[in-house]
Amino acid sequence: MKNFKKNLCINPAIWLLLVCLLACNRADKKSSLEKDSVAGDMAVPNRIGGSETYETKLDEAAADHLKHITQLLLMEYHLLALHKDKSRAGTSPPLQQLLKINRISFKRIEAYAAAKRVILPSVLLDEQQISLDSLKSLSTANGLKRRLNLLKINGTTLLKRLQSAADNRKQDFKTLMNEEFTDQQLKNRMINSL
Repeated sequence: MKNFKKNLCINPAIWLLLVCLLACNRADKKSSLEKDSVAGDMAVPNRIGGSETYETKLDEAAADHLKHITQLLLMEYHLLALHKDKSRAGTSPPLQQLLKINRISFKRIEAYAAAKRVILPSVLLDEQQISLDSLKSLSTANGLKRRLNLLKINGTTLLKRLQSAADNRKQDFKTLMNEEFTDQQLKNRMINSL
């Protein structure tokens, strides 16, 4: 016992080692009490830019996919609504069906995002809005052709995004993306028939 006390007094490196071990042990206990945001166990309030946001229950890649898919669904909705307003086939059953499927997809993604605490965009991107505004000023024949072309491009992009999103490791996210992929294939076939 005398040698142990003597070593502790003589060697300050041992003291430093003990202090470090105690600090690490305390930090480990503290971090184990907090939930990990990557695993998505708990929403942690965050103040960013004056508004309150929450950490999501999804990994970053899945949350990004949801946001991009929402942007594409918004654009699809606006293009379909413009097509309905500007074309003579505004009340056609395929167009009504397309709008209905779009709303169902959007609500399903919104519900999933709310459950996972992902904040989705609610407005079009600037480029999307510019494209939409330019369509409004075109003549009827040119506008129809261009709207259908943009709907096809948007649908193809959405299909690719859904396909890449389905590779995520979270099973419920993968299931949602596969359902949306099937719906988007149907919408693309319907758009091609307009």
